[in-house]
Amino acid sequence: MGPVCWSYDLVIIGDSLAAVQGAIWAATVCRVGLVIESRGQLEFDYLNLALTKLPTFLAPSQKHLWIQGYLSRCQDRYSLGALAQAGVDVIPSPGYFQKIPRTQQVEFVVGGDHLQAPAFILVDRPLASPGNQPDRTPGTILKTLADSPPLWVDVPGTQLADLVLLKLCRQLDIPLAWGGDLEQLLPDEDPLVLDWLGADLEDRNCSPPAGPCLNLTTTLEGVPQGLANLHLSGLTTVAGAINVNSHLQTAEPQIYACGSWLGGYDLPMITVAEVKYLIQGLIARPQQQPLNYKTLPWWLASPVPIARIGWHFQKAQRAFSQGIYAYPVQAEHFGLGYGQIVVNANQRLLGATLWGEGAIAAVRTLGLGIETTSVQDCLAAAGWEIAVHPRQQGASCTTD
Repeated sequence: MGPVCWSYDLVIIGDSLAAVQGAIWAATVCRVGLVIESRGQLEFDYLNLALTKLPTFLAPSQKHLWIQGYLSRCQDRYSLGALAQAGVDVIPSPGYFQKIPRTQQVEFVVGGDHLQAPAFILVDRPLASPGNQPDRTPGTILKTLADSPPLWVDVPGTQLADLVLLKLCRQLDIPLAWGGDLEQLLPDEDPLVLDWLGADLEDRNCSPPAGPCLNLTTTLEGVPQGLANLHLSGLTTVAGAINVNSHLQTAEPQIYACGSWLGGYDLPMITVAEVKYLIQGLIARPQQQPLNYKTLPWWLASPVPIARIGWHFQKAQRAFSQGIYAYPVQAEHFGLGYGQIVVNANQRLLGATLWGEGAIAAVRTLGLGIETTSVQDCLAAAGWEIAVHPRQQGASCTTD
């Protein structure tokens, strides 16, 4: 039997939850194929999601069971059968791109199947299982920590995703040693973020005690190697990431890329926004404007939530010539968070850096009015307030 050609409106290639959810969204309006090489990244995304929803009042032993149950529910929700019922055609094998003979079009080849579509989306590079061992999934890690807890856990901290492992150890009251360099993980970031995260890590960090430890880390496949596997090595930039235009389109017009393929911060909420943007543009709004990253809220999987949106003070100072002001803010309900906002001379909100249990919900709301709405209206909608009145000396500013 010769090669079999399959025609789709869109093919999504990726192992992450963002890729799976994107395929489900697209399947409501078009014929979509989803290529999943492995489920390592997907399982890790389930763990990250579980930790964001974990009830804080549970005892460590109960948290083990709650997280395990949540992982099982995610596996059922996004199983191959569930995806098929949602209209997603899943191809659970690796493949590569090649040119269609006598045309300038590309297709994706998986085994003997040739997947053809007007557009292909690359979503996230493959992520190795934590600990770089194929059998070490979040589920098996959780079982190990519950049945035979180590004296401590070593987290080298080479990727932002390692913060998820740190958060897991904190929730289960297991001592850990973090070896990551925050300035390397978060270059050019708001100093407030580095200070808050550094203080939290220092508070949780331990000196390695004598005795056995469990080494946990996450490893993304390198961009050049990943592209070589896809036969797309011509798309790399000097920095190593895939080169895309403002619409996330690569040098190969049919192929789009997002998430960790682009370098920079590898955060799931940003990847989800990129996938939604691409699907809307390819299917519903072909002439849409470029994605405005300054309006995208994002947060870290840190022990205490740290969330950001828009400009931080130092970058706003360098980018704008008019007066830029920074004010301390706090949640109206005491104890839910505090932080700093950045506004311009017209009192329009340019950005926010928030810390605390209410930070994530707040930046999601603030994102609805970033650069367009007065700071007072934005804060009121989010349930936050300025901690020091703008007329007081506490506000930082820069002027022309």
